[in-house]
Amino acid sequence: MAAAAGGYRQLMSRSPQDLPTGAASRLAYLDQLKLLLVALVVVHHAGQPYGPPEDWPLRSAAAGLPLGAFFEINGAFFMGLFFLISGLFLPLAVDRLGAFKAVCARVFRLGTPLVFLSVLVFGPISYATGPRRDAFVTYMLRDYVGAGAFQVGHLWFLSWLLVMVAAYGACRMVWRRPAAATPKPPGHLALLAAAAALAATSAIVRIWYPVGLWADLAPLVRVEAGRLPQYLLLFAGGLAAGRSGWLQTFPTGRGLVWLVLGLAAACLRLVQPWLVPMPSWAWLAEEAVIGIGLSVGLLVLSRALLDQPSTMLSELARDAFGVYLIHVFLVVGLQFALEATSVGGWARFGAVSVLGLVLSFAIVRGLRRVPLVSEFL
Repeated sequence: MAAAAGGYRQLMSRSPQDLPTGAASRLAYLDQLKLLLVALVVVHHAGQPYGPPEDWPLRSAAAGLPLGAFFEINGAFFMGLFFLISGLFLPLAVDRLGAFKAVCARVFRLGTPLVFLSVLVFGPISYATGPRRDAFVTYMLRDYVGAGAFQVGHLWFLSWLLVMVAAYGACRMVWRRPAAATPKPPGHLALLAAAAALAATSAIVRIWYPVGLWADLAPLVRVEAGRLPQYLLLFAGGLAAGRSGWLQTFPTGRGLVWLVLGLAAACLRLVQPWLVPMPSWAWLAEEAVIGIGLSVGLLVLSRALLDQPSTMLSELARDAFGVYLIHVFLVVGLQFALEATSVGGWARFGAVSVLGLVLSFAIVRGLRRVPLVSEFL
């Protein structure tokens, strides 16, 4: 306990100005945070056949695990935090390259794997798993590509990130002078207001689009609209933080307060089944606190604790984007393979999580040795 208390005092004693501000240190802790988030995405998908009914290719015979709260807590923050991190460096990229070049660079980097996997992987899967009335080529040219009926699966994140990047680039083309920086990071009241705004807008959107209902807004652009306010708000927060340098100046103590609030709201959701039933608006408030609290808190905590570059973690972090791209195909394959066994649900969940992570990183490491493929992983 004394050692833990000493570590806490040491953490709290570090002002933001004492923290490393060089590019290597900044990227070290952000890369390690993204690595943890990608691992969480893999584990989340590994559990989907075994918990409550989900939009997933398989409903396991071992379903029924109490994973609903785990899924809801993840959904309250982890993809939104990806959007926040994605927005951090966009303003400076536009300053350096210009809006058109910066947007084109991201379209090339993100759009290429999106289109490739949607057409050449999801297309054949769609044909193989659906009613086969026509030849494969006819289906692909007329019914899939021709009709714009693209399947994107987990790659919806790439398409929405491209939409947000393009919207920001268009704004910067119209208003060529970038918005003025706000050196002072948001305080408790501003963060509380952001959480309240997130809860309110989510409540309105979910009147028509409850969580779990996906909307196809355009070819390749699919979104779970009930969570869209979270993604938009946190991406905008990333843009503001990147413009104003909040990543370096946000007070550690303030970030840890919001981390505790986010964790407390998450724990409340975990024990909710054993408490008095709460109205739907209460979960909206909890969800918003989880989203803001964990996003801010994990960034600050990683800045304080993960600021030392690690060769091994840096290498794994370089593989993280590729793991995001391919992991679903491996995870689903493992889930189907385990259906032929008598293994219990928890064992299946654990096996798919571990094997999915190991195989994904191993395959991506091999793919990155291929020169052309490595450009997009």
